[in-house]
Amino acid sequence: MRSRTPVRLVAVDKGGLSAFGGSPPRSGRRSNAALLRVSGSANPVFGVCHQIEPHARAAFSSACAVGAVFPLREKTVTLCAMRILSPVPACCFLRPILGPVLCSLSWLIACLVLAGCAAAQPGVDPDRPGFPAATGHSPAQSLPEAWRHLGLRLAADNLYDTDLDAVLRKLDPPSPDPMGRKIQELYRNQFPSQPSPSPPGTPPPAKSPPVYVYPNVVTPENAAECRDFIARHETAFVRAEQRYLVPRSIAAALLFVETRLGRSLGKHNVLHTLASMAAARDPGQLGDWLEKLDRPEARLDWIGETMLKRSDWAYRELVAFLTYVRTNNIDPLTVPGSVYGAMGICQFMPSNISLFAVDGNDNGLIDLFEVDDAVASLSNYLIQNGWKPNADRETQFTALKRYNRLNIYANTILCLADLVRGEPVGQPVLPAGQKKPVKKPAGKKTPDRKTAAAKASPKKTPATGAPAAKTAKPRVPQAAGSKN
Repeated sequence: MRSRTPVRLVAVDKGGLSAFGGSPPRSGRRSNAALLRVSGSANPVFGVCHQIEPHARAAFSSACAVGAVFPLREKTVTLCAMRILSPVPACCFLRPILGPVLCSLSWLIACLVLAGCAAAQPGVDPDRPGFPAATGHSPAQSLPEAWRHLGLRLAADNLYDTDLDAVLRKLDPPSPDPMGRKIQELYRNQFPSQPSPSPPGTPPPAKSPPVYVYPNVVTPENAAECRDFIARHETAFVRAEQRYLVPRSIAAALLFVETRLGRSLGKHNVLHTLASMAAARDPGQLGDWLEKLDRPEARLDWIGETMLKRSDWAYRELVAFLTYVRTNNIDPLTVPGSVYGAMGICQFMPSNISLFAVDGNDNGLIDLFEVDDAVASLSNYLIQNGWKPNADRETQFTALKRYNRLNIYANTILCLADLVRGEPVGQPVLPAGQKKPVKKPAGKKTPDRKTAAAKASPKKTPATGAPAAKTAKPRVPQAAGSKN
């Protein structure tokens, strides 16, 4: 049985179709008809009173008001409603005869309008919230079942054509990994597991020292590789630095952290990754990833809601990606990317391409797999997200965190850039409220616990066991201004 979805009645109009903001119902005989608008539809679609639960039918036919909520079996969203009042006066002796005839005519008209609306615009699939229902008028209807609902959604947004149809038919089945990996990450942050208690007498585990940069990245060898990369693409770095005021050392260090200067562009196809995430809208699609979570059966509602949000995010990224490859005449099946769909040497998400990507070599195309465009695009991103020339390290740190929100990411780029310029590695920047590690002065040993306890406990006399009295030392007066 389908789940019941509350539907809000927004407007009811006398004698026919309602307008938005229509007047509340007045007294009179009503038929059991309601004009419903489905989610994402531009045209109204009729629904009838048999969809309304029995306990709500009386309310609908007697004292229905604007804003009333009815639980419907269909997962639709009501924006307007219709009631049909019998035009025959109550006192007319022909009412028993003409009433049913006029009501039947009104139902016939309603069915004709319903057929026209359904042909003009697809409805909503009640089993897949957010996806249009199948109408049979789109080539997406004949896609494999795994991709059909996503294809219909793209068709409803006027993004489906023969080229995309051919591409989707070549895709492998959706992978649960992109959505499963993201849900696992968010789940562990939302519901952190509690560590098991240690046995009595067990010393607490030693705390590992804090790490401020990625291991094995801030090295003289990697800095030398960045300098060689700048020398080979000097024109690209000089042009970007002149236009966007981002130093070449920062740009090269960022490219090294992101893709090792273009050597590691990702092993995943961007189209398949984003399409898989966009098509995953139910916890049952997570596969083995669901079993990796701690007590997922108690939090299925949270998992389902989070999946819908991430699926919608992936769909927007997918639309941006399709727009980009069409504009630049790129085969979407050949674009590699990260586990979540970032692409290019500078690892842009597709939605950032239209906002920040630029043509660095003025050839009329934006190709983030070319050094010129990648360096110019990342520099444009930074300057539009808080980078300021000759700013202090904290300001640079904040701008780099707009590229990636991790503190260790921004600190690694800043420290590697120091070595690229031939300077000593600077101090890591810590977020507000976090204390910097205190270095112990050399030559002083920290007393162990036994020594400290012995010094802290008062001495006792051997005879009585009472604390020994301390002998006060005479205070020597000192001259004003002398140092203690």
